[in-house]
Amino acid sequence: MAVLIVVGIPCLVLILSLAWRFATGPFWLGPNSDPAYQYLMNSLYLADHKVPLYFQHPGIPVQLLGAAIIKLLNLFVPDPLMVEHVLRAPEFYLHAMYAVLIIFYTVTLIALSYDAYRRSGDVMFALLVQMPAFLYLTMCKEEGFILIPANVCPETLLIGLFNLYGLFILRAFFTADKKSSLGTAIGWGMVYGLMVATKFTSLSLFLIPVALLSSFRDRLLFCLYAVIMFILATGPVWSRYPAMWANLDLMLTHTSFRGNGPQGFIAWGSFYNGLIATFFQHWLLMCSALLVLGIVFYNLIVQGSWGRLNKAYYWAGWVGATIILQFLIVAKETAYHYMFPVVGLFGFLWALMYLGSPAKPLLWRRAVLFFIGSSLVFNFIYMWNFYRSSSAMQDFSKEVYGHKQSVICTYYRCSSMPFALVFGDSCFGLEIYKSLIQQLYPRDYAMDIMQFKIVNPQDAFVEDSLAKGQQVFLYGSLLPESSFSPIFDVKLVAQKGNEAVYGVRAAKDKEAFQLFYMAQMALMQGHGQMAYTLGSQAKALGLPVARDFIARLDEIIAKSEAK
Repeated sequence: MAVLIVVGIPCLVLILSLAWRFATGPFWLGPNSDPAYQYLMNSLYLADHKVPLYFQHPGIPVQLLGAAIIKLLNLFVPDPLMVEHVLRAPEFYLHAMYAVLIIFYTVTLIALSYDAYRRSGDVMFALLVQMPAFLYLTMCKEEGFILIPANVCPETLLIGLFNLYGLFILRAFFTADKKSSLGTAIGWGMVYGLMVATKFTSLSLFLIPVALLSSFRDRLLFCLYAVIMFILATGPVWSRYPAMWANLDLMLTHTSFRGNGPQGFIAWGSFYNGLIATFFQHWLLMCSALLVLGIVFYNLIVQGSWGRLNKAYYWAGWVGATIILQFLIVAKETAYHYMFPVVGLFGFLWALMYLGSPAKPLLWRRAVLFFIGSSLVFNFIYMWNFYRSSSAMQDFSKEVYGHKQSVICTYYRCSSMPFALVFGDSCFGLEIYKSLIQQLYPRDYAMDIMQFKIVNPQDAFVEDSLAKGQQVFLYGSLLPESSFSPIFDVKLVAQKGNEAVYGVRAAKDKEAFQLFYMAQMALMQGHGQMAYTLGSQAKALGLPVARDFIARLDEIIAKSEAK
């Protein structure tokens, strides 16, 4: 039984993760390319001796891993040829990155379950510690997006790193001597620093070691080694530190998502909505944390002091408090996957309660079997739906590219490998490979739908192609036809799920649009007068979106004068 729990559960999770990887289809599919291709391209920057631009998370350990894999698979190959190899076969390199990430996760899960059984001598305790593995298999990054154990992203690395973090929870809980506590503090700090370098959303995990390490010296060492490891793990972007801290400052000092909105710490209306949304997105985790905290406080009242409280309950209380802290942080910056760093605590929450609980083992066995069984049923239903959806997207993509004589202009969330490469190179990217991508994939052009600009170089291709009588299609996420009105006159041709193809009937005035784009850039850079002048020129040329732009500026000016 012990071998089945310690090795069998991780192997089952590995098989299910690989099944999910197959079911979700290639990484270039619309829902899959963000952020996998961003991390691939920034890994390529590192391998090509460039400083990456994707540091906001920061996510650098994933990029370092990718760069190492790219270099190892291109030993004795000159850098320009290495770049071409990656751009010609990006899926091969992404699957290599995925293989390393999922093997790391599986090995660390075996290590965690073995250590839990070795220290506790209890099979049920070792099983409970592994419960988050089943939660991960039923939790998408966001609705309709790829599952974390089937993806290449910071969270895929984090779930493996959390297993290492869990090893230090076990070591600190079961070992009391001062000599071992020194090693625990140092190792725990290093793992925590690496987790924060992987994703800033891991910051809340500092609460458990700071609260539960046995001495001030240990807490100080934990913090010191966490900082050292963070600096080492983000070494390639040391020159980006000022921008990284500025980005964090924006998020802390502005009320909306990712540093947008008015200045301030919290907008209470949106914070309340964030609390509700996050709670229902992670209802099982949140209900568990609240229930455990309720039990702990009840026992605290009964016992009369912290000192007399059951040790397992005391530790479970701090685990629950960490989950609540993460919940409050995420409610301000609401995103489904921002809760992932503390999902691993779900297992420790109930494992510690099991150690301190007077409930009969039979009750715990039934509860765990029900949880695993219901998770697996949901997992298979979810996986089948995803497989059908990804297969339909692949068929639709083949249908779009089946028009051999047409020109394809792709934009966000289309299922296209050339677009996925351009997206990775241009969205938080250096945009240094776009000419090479255009050479390798001459039929494809990519459009930045947010700014209505052609990312690839020959931005007059639409007018030229239409003049030659060629068909020009826009391919990407389903949008109202009016969304393209600033630059194209389009008609919906075909649709499959959330993807659509639009036929371009005419291109709008290029000069007017360029003026409008320059006006937008000027406004973003704080040059209001220049933005107004350029926008007015675009408006005079008859660009509809420029009229709305000037109207908004007039409204802002009127409010400012009124104040």
